[in-house]
Amino acid sequence: MKILVGILLIAALLMAIPYSHQLVDKEITTRGVPQDLVNYYTQTKEGQEFNCLTIKKRIPFELVNDDYCDCEDGSDEPGTNACSNSESPLSKQSKFFCRNRNYKPKYISYSKVNDGVCDCCDGSDENLPSGKQVCPNTCKELGKEIVSSLEKEIDTIKQALQIVQSEYINYGKAKYNELESEFKNLENEINEKSKKSEELKKKKEEMETVEGLEREMLREKKRSEMSQQTPEQPTEEEKPKTEEQTETNTENPESSEKVVEEPTPVYQEDEEVTNFKLPDLLQLFTQPIQFIKHIISLLRLKYFHNIKSNNEFKTMKTAAEEARKEFNDIENELSDLRNKRDEVEKKLKVNYGPFKELFKLSEQCFNIQQRQYTYEVCPFKDANQKENYSSVLLGRFKEMNDNVMKFEDGQHCWKVGARKAIVRLLCGLENKLVKVDEPSTCEYHLDMETPCACTEELLNKKQQDLDTFTK
Repeated sequence: MKILVGILLIAALLMAIPYSHQLVDKEITTRGVPQDLVNYYTQTKEGQEFNCLTIKKRIPFELVNDDYCDCEDGSDEPGTNACSNSESPLSKQSKFFCRNRNYKPKYISYSKVNDGVCDCCDGSDENLPSGKQVCPNTCKELGKEIVSSLEKEIDTIKQALQIVQSEYINYGKAKYNELESEFKNLENEINEKSKKSEELKKKKEEMETVEGLEREMLREKKRSEMSQQTPEQPTEEEKPKTEEQTETNTENPESSEKVVEEPTPVYQEDEEVTNFKLPDLLQLFTQPIQFIKHIISLLRLKYFHNIKSNNEFKTMKTAAEEARKEFNDIENELSDLRNKRDEVEKKLKVNYGPFKELFKLSEQCFNIQQRQYTYEVCPFKDANQKENYSSVLLGRFKEMNDNVMKFEDGQHCWKVGARKAIVRLLCGLENKLVKVDEPSTCEYHLDMETPCACTEELLNKKQQDLDTFTK
C-alpha cells in the first residue's frame, strides 16, 4: 500500500514540473515549414513560446511537431499529419513543404506524411518525432544534373559579359557619340544654310521685281514702235458729223454727253511682245488712262535702271533665273539636311541599353529557317518573313523594353489587321535567332540569343539558384 502511494506521489510531482526551458532543436520545429515562415518556428531564447499563427494561443515549443494537434488552426504540426483535417495557414493548399536542399523544393499533401513512402528526396516527410529517419537523403545526387546546368549557365554569362565589355559597350558608346556629333554638325549646317537661304530669297524677290519692271518697259517699247509704224486713225470726235447725227444730238442733248465704255485691253505674254505678236495693240490708243500708266512704268524703269534694249532685258531675266536657281538649290540642300538630321535624331532616341551595348545589333540582320519560310530580324529596324522571292513585312520597330523588341504596323493580314512581331533577347554567346512561333494569327514571337542579354543581375540570380543546391 505504501509503495502504491509513493508511485502516485512521484507521478503527481512529475506532472507538476513545467516544460524544460532549454532551446528546442530547430530541425524538429521547422520540419515541413516553408522558408518564408521559418522564423515563426525558430525558438531564439529560453522560455519562448510558440504563437499559433491564426489564433490567439501560445504553447511551449516542445509541443511543435510532436504529432499532436494543439493549435486549432493546425499550425503547430507543419511536419506531421496530426492536423491534416484542419485549415493550415502554411500554404494555400495546406500542404507539407519539402525543403529538398541541393534539389528542387516542393509541397506534398499531408496525407503523404509518415505514410511509409518517401515523397521528399531529403526524407523529411517520413522523419518520425522519435528522430528515427526512415528515408535516406537523395537530394544531392538528384541535384547533380541541375547543378551542372547552372554551373554551365554561370560560365556562359561570365564569358558573355567579357565579350560585351570588350566588343559591344565600347563600340556602342563610340558610335552613339558619333551620332551626337553628327546631329550637332547637321544642326549648325542647317542654321547657316537657313540664313543664306533668307538672303537668297530676298535677292530672288528683288531680281524678280526688277525683271517685272523691265518686262513692262519692254512691252511699252514694242507698243511704241508698233504705234509709230501704224497710220493714225481719226477718232469718233474728229470725224465730220452727218446732218442726221446733228439733228439727233439736237433732239437728244443727253445722248451726246454719254461716254461709251470700251473693254479693258488684253495684253499678251512677254514672249509675244518680244516677237511683235500683238494683234490688239491698236486698242491701246483707245484707252488713254491705261496708256499713261504704261508710260509711267516706262519712265520709272528708265530712271532706275536705264535699260534701253531687248538684250538688256534678256540679261536681267537671266540674272533673275540664276537667283531663282540659287534659292531653289539651297532649299533642296536644306531639305536633304533636315531629313538626315531627323534620321539621326530618331536613332538617338532608341533604347540601346544602359551602356549602349545593343547598338552593334542595329547594324546587322539575322535569319532563321523554319519550314518553307525564312524569318529575318533587323534589330531596331524591321522584321520580315520571306519565301522564295517574295517578302512579307511583319512589322517596323516600335520600342525596346526589358530585352523585348516590339515590331508593329506590318503588312495587312486578312480579318486581323496589321501584322506584328515580338523579339525576346536571351543570354547566349552568339547573336542568332533560335526560335519562331505564331501563337495567334499574324502575331509572331521570336527568340534571339545574344551576349547583350547577359547581365550582372542574371549572373547573381543564377549564383543564388546554385547556392540553394550546394549549400
